[in-house]
Amino acid sequence: VLDTSGSMDKVINVSSGAAADLGATEGASTRMDLAKNVLVDALEKLDPRVRFNLVFFSTEVRPWKKRLMPASGGNVSSARSAIRAQPPKGETNIHGALKAALGLHGKPTMEADLDPIPDTVYFLTDGSPTRGEITTADELLSWFENLNRYAKVELHVIAMGNLGVDLPFLRRLAKVGGGQFIHVPE
Repeated sequence: VLDTSGSMDKVINVSSGAAADLGATEGASTRMDLAKNVLVDALEKLDPRVRFNLVFFSTEVRPWKKRLMPASGGNVSSARSAIRAQPPKGETNIHGALKAALGLHGKPTMEADLDPIPDTVYFLTDGSPTRGEITTADELLSWFENLNRYAKVELHVIAMGNLGVDLPFLRRLAKVGGGQFIHVPE
């Protein structure tokens, strides 16, 4: 899940420690370029038997595909192109992005017929919830925790930068999702 909001265009200096955590190179980069490079690198390492999807979000939420796709060479190549084409613009709809990651994009949360969902989600963002149905941190955490009791998705959160980033919320989101929290400071 990739945050494509306008704030992702800010330049940060990636420390050697953060670069090691992400498998990236240290030095100056925009948050967006760093996130795109890390995401493309991760996709290229997927076993072809794995199924995946991408969700791009800013004010609007844009799933790459309607369902999980096999990590075939053609799908990875298409996903790489989709990632590279994302411009930074808009605000931060974290609720909508999480719904899409769980296969609920455009569906009521309590729908009976859900699509297969991933067992693991990587959530790359530099913001706090400013758009969407839920924009308060506590309410969003409660919603995700309740939904994830059944979905059982492991959620890893990668927070990019310091300015405008709600680090306590994102750290708690990773904890509620049973995943790791990685912070890339500026």
